Amino acid sequence: KADVSELEWPPGSGERVVVKDFKNRPRWFRILAARPMLRREARALRALKDVEGVPKLVAYPDADCIVQQKMPGIQLQEIDRHDVDEETVVRLDALVAEIHERGVTHGDLHHENILVQDGQVALIDWATAAMFPQKNRGLRGWLFEEFQALDLRAVAKVKLFYVRRLSQEDYDLLENGSRAYRSVKKLRHALDRIRGKKRTDRVNKLLDIMKSKRANDEPAGLVSREHTSEETVPENEHIR
Repeated sequence: KADVSELEWPPGSGERVVVKDFKNRPRWFRILAARPMLRREARALRALKDVEGVPKLVAYPDADCIVQQKMPGIQLQEIDRHDVDEETVVRLDALVAEIHERGVTHGDLHHENILVQDGQVALIDWATAAMFPQKNRGLRGWLFEEFQALDLRAVAKVKLFYVRRLSQEDYDLLENGSRAYRSVKKLRHALDRIRGKKRTDRVNKLLDIMKSKRANDEPAGLVSREHTSEETVPENEHIR
């Protein structure tokens, strides 16, 4: 993890920036991990500089440090699911679609990296971002599709846990994921079996509830909050 701090910049402006600094980390880690992450983050922020909901790159003073705009909002994990309306999720969906249109994927859209304020949405922590040229063929094209699917599955999980309304594409992403996701999931399950660890799949548990409601002729893709008990709904901290 980087040392993260906030400060007012320029002084007296009232504007806040976030400084992410790896200088105090071991040299081998800075070279092998931190610097590539910062390069990816800087490239992504430059490519998305005019996209509302993405922080502006303020400075990239050296290989171990980056300075970016402080985005307003509260982390999604800090918000009760009943306080997130469908319009907020629609805006999240639109924001992710826009960054994909620019040939950029986020790669880590869990609830700590999604900020919400007055219905507006912002995405932070772009260290795992990837960029692709507009014409993607071969391996690059396949990777772009896979990385987009990871982002879209993360958005579908937000829809599932917060507003209970899913499209058929959302169902497919949550049940199957991308090809790379399925491979990683199989490996994880194999390792869990070796270690004797049991993992609760909260996504599939809630999906089963929604399917049951759909089978009973409720509006497609919708389970009302009243029909879903507290015991069956994962707490916000598990939405990853």
